Amino acid sequence: MLFFEKIFSFSDALIPVFIVHRYLYPYFTIPKSIGKQMLQKAKDLKQAESKVWRNRNNL
Repeated sequence: MLFFEKIFSFSDALIPVFIVHRYLYPYFTIPKSIGKQMLQKAKDLKQAESKVWRNRNNL
């Protein structure tokens, strides 16, 4: 914990930002793409459901 406090107590915050961007950023971009796929699947499911309901209402 003290290590992180030392990093973030720097007057120029560029060093921790660089560290985060260089080493942690790739790990944040992977879940984002997975989240996009899940969102797309949810949209497709919603469209399919609405089609079913429309057909049911037309009967």
